[in-house]
Amino acid sequence: MGSWGSGVSVEDVGASGSPLVGVVGATVVGVVGATVVGVVVGAAPSTVVVVAAESPVDDSSPHPVPATTNAVPMTMPVSRLCIRYSPSVVVSSGSPSWTSPDRRWFPSARIETTRPGRRTGWETDGMSLVEGTVAAGYRNVLDAVAGCGPGVAVSAIVHGRSVVDVWTPDLTDESLVCTWSAVKPVTGTCLLLLVDRELVGLDDPVVSVWPEIADERLLVRHLLTHTAGRVTAPDVPLADWSRSVSALAQADSDWAPGEVVCEHAMTFGHLVGEVVRRIDGRSLGQFLAEEITGPLGLDIHVGVSDDDLSRVADTVGLDRQWWDEARGAPGSVRHRALGPWVDVNDPRWRRSEIPAVNGHASARGLAGFWQAYLDGRLPDGIDRSAVTGFDRFVDDEVTWTSAGARIDGPDVGMGGLGGQWAAARPSSGLAWAFLTTHVGDHERAQRVEDALVDAARSAC
Repeated sequence: MGSWGSGVSVEDVGASGSPLVGVVGATVVGVVGATVVGVVVGAAPSTVVVVAAESPVDDSSPHPVPATTNAVPMTMPVSRLCIRYSPSVVVSSGSPSWTSPDRRWFPSARIETTRPGRRTGWETDGMSLVEGTVAAGYRNVLDAVAGCGPGVAVSAIVHGRSVVDVWTPDLTDESLVCTWSAVKPVTGTCLLLLVDRELVGLDDPVVSVWPEIADERLLVRHLLTHTAGRVTAPDVPLADWSRSVSALAQADSDWAPGEVVCEHAMTFGHLVGEVVRRIDGRSLGQFLAEEITGPLGLDIHVGVSDDDLSRVADTVGLDRQWWDEARGAPGSVRHRALGPWVDVNDPRWRRSEIPAVNGHASARGLAGFWQAYLDGRLPDGIDRSAVTGFDRFVDDEVTWTSAGARIDGPDVGMGGLGGQWAAARPSSGLAWAFLTTHVGDHERAQRVEDALVDAARSAC
């Protein structure tokens, strides 16, 4: 066989691990010694798998790939089978050995099995590598996560036992991801804790602790249940707390308190957080860290510290065009509620406290929050149905709890822009979180949840 053969079938050269690895439906890319390096192109143009021999190859020079393969340049050595998860990005084993056309590198990922029930750096044919651990019986969850693409972390606890704790190789087990609205119940819990300590009541007028808001009809419960009637984002930077809460206090309300159900997408955290600050003296982020997440050991932050900034993973795909499309028509409820685009990857955003949307957490941390709820370690009211109605922001019938969480069938939790979801399912003893850095829909989280529930049911 010459250095550039063609038309070699997999039957001609044997399976992975044989002296040669061949090509199906494509040309042989290169030959190094007795090792053929090939590209497998499936029936669909998007199905591209780059393969190499199991045994190491002593050659560090790049080998070109024909443009017709839709694959990417390869650099040796490669010691194990390498499988792509998209036609433009390939994940490898050992030191980073593959790059996509946009030069995006991924870390090393072994594709070997450790003891039963724990897998580190495994692969699913045609899907991304996933790292972390799963309990025995939860392999279907691994497959669901692997099919979600890059930038995903999932953690799940069933009956107090961690059963899934995985992430894609572009993240680490220490990565913090912007939660968007999935942090709202965490924020609401801070105020509920003050209610639990009898420092304020749900039916107390907000004006009793925040005189500048000057609306006797507005009650504390309205702030927590998305019925405050103040959804319009202020025309000042939300990162500027003083100016934002001043603007919210002075602004005309969108509706009378209690009259309309409408998720306060961007203003929820400032309304709740300012009441916490007026009563306790600490900012929402500081209160959260010292009273809830710190004592419970939860990796959840509102206002990322300088020490933790390096752990924050960039959000991908949330540009001005995406944001403008999400806002909808000027003058609409969504347009008013979301406000102007902000760069969520800016360190100033990450350091600031915008408790409705800029929580930063690990999937493990958010899952732990909902496990704390199941364990009874959080204040009453997190799961208490408080109001049901057609939500003008969500554009659907919604039941909100006294912590600003959503009751969704058997689940109590909260989703977030771009695909985030964190919740508990008390009937299954399940607490879990799905976080992603890649903006998309919620179908990914739904597929993972379906797999989790099936696995938990089978384990009973």
